[in-house]
Amino acid sequence: YSTPQRLPVPRSKTVSSRPFITSLGRFRIKFRLIVFFIVTFFFFFFNDTATTEIYTLSLHDALPIYVGHIPEDRRVSGLMLEMNLRENLILHDYHTVPHSKLFLDWKFIRNHTNKLIEDYDIRTPGSDLPAGKLSGGNQQKLILARELHGNPDVLISMHATRGLDVGAIEYVHKNIIGQRDAGAAILYVSTEIDELLNISDRIAVVHSGEIMGVVDPKNVTIKELGLMMAGTKKDSMEDSNST
Repeated sequence: YSTPQRLPVPRSKTVSSRPFITSLGRFRIKFRLIVFFIVTFFFFFFNDTATTEIYTLSLHDALPIYVGHIPEDRRVSGLMLEMNLRENLILHDYHTVPHSKLFLDWKFIRNHTNKLIEDYDIRTPGSDLPAGKLSGGNQQKLILARELHGNPDVLISMHATRGLDVGAIEYVHKNIIGQRDAGAAILYVSTEIDELLNISDRIAVVHSGEIMGVVDPKNVTIKELGLMMAGTKKDSMEDSNST
């Protein structure tokens, strides 16, 4: 028996057009990229809202606008405990000059870290120490040094004195008030009423995500603050007092 011979399969016309389709697809991708970059350029350089409406930005994108942030839990979201003091202090600035040009400038970073350790009185045997080895007060000083040395325009602070001793609390208050006196806007979140009465210019009481009222700490009582914390609006208290 003779084996049947396979006849050659004629190529379809679509095969010869594949190089053209591939080139057309690449052209479309390049064209879209060009349009994207042009629109992005005009948006950021000719749109004022791109530099003012920072509430739409992530924390990383808001950092160049001089927004400082003292997180609620210094050990969980404030510091990288396994990293040393130098590495923790450059978390915001590692990609900027003079910290980094083509590569990280460790000589400048070391000198800068030593200066911040001295300026903020961080008690440590050296900048090589992991941040997790510091005491709670010195960990908070490390965060203050990182967030405040650039003189932010806005500082958001969450329970900055939680778990600290009296000396560390006084030090934190002194630095935050110093930033306020220098012109920074401070949003200080705390559940300590006495602390808020001592350092605040205005107090906004929040209950279940809603502002119950904004009061002057010099003209408000602890009882009124307690009622607003329990869900009573300031306007309701004023109406009841008037009647």
